[in-house]
Amino acid sequence: MMLYSLGMTKRVFTLGCFLCFFLGFASVATGSDEPDNGPQEDRLRLSIETVLRPEVYPSTNRAERDFRERLERENPLAQVRTSYGVDGGPQLVTSTVLEKEFRLDTPTNIPTPKDGNPAPFENNMMHAGYLEIPGDYLELVFGRQQVHIGPSPHSSIMASDRLPYLDAARLSLTLGDLRMIHLVSSLENRASEAEQEADLPGRLADETYGHEDQYAYGKNMIFYNVHYFEYAWDRLRLGIAGQMLVSRPMNEFHLADFFPVFSWHNADIVPHNMAMVIDGSFMAAPGLELYAQVGWDDVSAETFGVADSDLPTIPAYIGGLRYERETNGLRLGGTLEGGYTHYLWGNFYEEFALSRAIYRQNVDGGRRSMALTSPYGPGVLWSLLRVGADFDSGFDLEAEYHVRSENTRANLYDTPYESTGRVANAPRRVLHRIALHPTYHIGSGVELRAEPALLVDGGEIGFEASVGMTYRYSTTSRPGHTDSTDQ
Repeated sequence: MMLYSLGMTKRVFTLGCFLCFFLGFASVATGSDEPDNGPQEDRLRLSIETVLRPEVYPSTNRAERDFRERLERENPLAQVRTSYGVDGGPQLVTSTVLEKEFRLDTPTNIPTPKDGNPAPFENNMMHAGYLEIPGDYLELVFGRQQVHIGPSPHSSIMASDRLPYLDAARLSLTLGDLRMIHLVSSLENRASEAEQEADLPGRLADETYGHEDQYAYGKNMIFYNVHYFEYAWDRLRLGIAGQMLVSRPMNEFHLADFFPVFSWHNADIVPHNMAMVIDGSFMAAPGLELYAQVGWDDVSAETFGVADSDLPTIPAYIGGLRYERETNGLRLGGTLEGGYTHYLWGNFYEEFALSRAIYRQNVDGGRRSMALTSPYGPGVLWSLLRVGADFDSGFDLEAEYHVRSENTRANLYDTPYESTGRVANAPRRVLHRIALHPTYHIGSGVELRAEPALLVDGGEIGFEASVGMTYRYSTTSRPGHTDSTDQ
């Protein structure tokens, strides 16, 4: 009992100091040398945007989509975004979504009433709710938010906007051409369906020798922390980052787990699942950008002739180019990207399984999960080609080709965290997807869209499609004033 009390005291003290740290920085961020432009009430602004996206999915294999694909392919029925704050100053931002219960397998995002539940929407409606405090040098965003770190517009081997949200504190510091991002986030700690199917909770109980009161699903906090530094020249930008997942018995955290300017590797505060990431981008020509991102989850010293553990070097790569150009009312764009993740990328020792790079979300009908630090999980090689054209007439057309090769024995749930030829040389599943995205804009608030796609999975050929409409209405008002702007 004394050990547990000491653990609780340490956790409360650590989190209290961490909160004081961010509040102190927030007070600095609010400072400004700009002259006062009048009473604060005259600078207050309330903005509300409502988005409706009814969709239909005339597809026969939609039920086979995993959690990641459902998030990527299917939009919520409605979304309301609000922001309330001072021009150029602090603001409160929220985003509420209406989406049908995840367990409903109807071919539309419009929920069908059921007995005892006339409106079967997901209960987890808040996808954003944060306080943003901007500043000339320091910016703080505290709350539920989306985060994307990395040069690729489509993917990342760190936190990206593929994730619905993170509950996080994000600190950005700008010193001339040097910029720092420090992210501290907590993750859902209840076992997902995939983890339960792999019996991870039971295996974890075996590893802790019956001490489930000290380390178990639903009991221990999980933190995902990132510190990222980038330096920008006129055409070149380089960045380096450390990212860490940590969940320890008895919630044993240290202040050093949350330091923004710090090397978690050299400090040797373990156990933690840490990776180093380097990225960069280069403007090779007007409108043409090259980018790359490289990460190492572990580096085997045996590569250099030094004795080390049985773990291999665990890399991940993303590289690509994007092009944008506008001429004579025609806007052209394209992206070519490729990536690779080692079969152990994001994995970790079974006795510390809560520190694996897994993103979980509690949805109606169960808890789902997906890879946190890669677009498709470990053991995947992929390529993406996307080209598009926007016309002044309001018509847009985009074409996409995506191919993905998956290691059939690599995942974050039951793949052993060790070097094994059985996994490294496992059979691979190859998937191709060819899709068109025609869109027609009517005015500034309505668009009609479709997405027919051809699927090739090994020797099987399939087809999927979606048809939908988007309606946007936004309004901005000044509290205490009668003027407002509607769009």
